[in-house]
Amino acid sequence: RQPADDLVQFLLSLGGSQPAAGMGPVIALAPVASPTVSREVALDASRSSDLAGEALTFAWRPIGSPVPAILRGDTATPSLQFPQAGDFTVEVTATNASGRSSTERITIRFVGP
Repeated sequence: RQPADDLVQFLLSLGGSQPAAGMGPVIALAPVASPTVSREVALDASRSSDLAGEALTFAWRPIGSPVPAILRGDTATPSLQFPQAGDFTVEVTATNASGRSSTERITIRFVGP
């Protein structure tokens, strides 16, 4: 088997709701390295901030199908595990202590064996 058999291509598709100026969280997703030969990928929203200076909580969830496994989905730095080849979309919601939130989506294409 060639390393290219497990090639993962990532397509960063950001879409979601960001707050109006001066209101709530701003999500900052780190770029995802491409290509990689791993079925597990780390995501990073740890540079996200809150315009009011409040602490943030995170919630990641799959959108559509196929569904990746999300490890540590309640943190800013979860990992995704891909069960098969396909396009995987996940959504992150950052919420501040006042209940204001913002949401972003990322789509990752895994081209596997």
